[in-house]
Amino acid sequence: MKYLLFFFNLIFSLLGLGAFIIGLIIKFKKSLITDLTKDLVDESFSNELVAYILIILGVVILLIATCGCCGACKESTCLLLLYSFILIILILAQLGCAIFVGIKWNKIENIIEEELENVVKTKVGTGDDDTMLQALNYLQTTFKCCGGTNYKDYENSKYANVSSNNVPYSCCVLSKSVGDDGFDIFKTKKADVKDWTACNSDADFSSTTKTSNTDNLYVGGCLSSFVGMIKSSLFLFIGIVAGIWVFEIFCVVFACCVRSAILD
Repeated sequence: MKYLLFFFNLIFSLLGLGAFIIGLIIKFKKSLITDLTKDLVDESFSNELVAYILIILGVVILLIATCGCCGACKESTCLLLLYSFILIILILAQLGCAIFVGIKWNKIENIIEEELENVVKTKVGTGDDDTMLQALNYLQTTFKCCGGTNYKDYENSKYANVSSNNVPYSCCVLSKSVGDDGFDIFKTKKADVKDWTACNSDADFSSTTKTSNTDNLYVGGCLSSFVGMIKSSLFLFIGIVAGIWVFEIFCVVFACCVRSAILD
């Protein structure tokens, strides 16, 4: 058990260190990451949120796994106790979060929908450097959707008021896909659209709200598309989470058994 505990935590120490280093590279070497992703998938990448998440996650994993490694290797009852305590707190926190999300799912979904609709209405500009528009372009192109609830979220929006377009080009059925020459998923252009005139015409705010996609326009909101993707992968997600819990519980049991054997 001591050697298994050491081996498992050594692997996680390396994974934590890797996540930390990748986070630092994304944070401080954006040009390197952008060039690399351009070569691999013809997309640019520069997300500071991902960098911070990887850095924090890497540090947390590294600290916990180091406690486990040192505790097992040095047969330190204090480190093993600290390691077990932290893992138990994590297990309870994860379980609490899962229960909370399950109970409050509808409310969480409504809050996200309202916030996304507010972003579409008030924060999306028209410039090539507008970060909100770039984010929505990525979202709408990836999930083949338009707006938060549906395409009519753009009615009387900041975007529609300062441009001659009813909706962004990324709401339309495109003639290009990721990997095609000249296509940037963050900066969808008129030239990327299969039929822009028909798409803009379909996005008529004065007509009855369309409930299904046309040949040129995606009418459904991105939230429903995203939630649909989550639900379709729900069992896989539950399986992964359950696997993590089981592994953490085994680590706690191993640490307690090793500590008990040391004390005896």
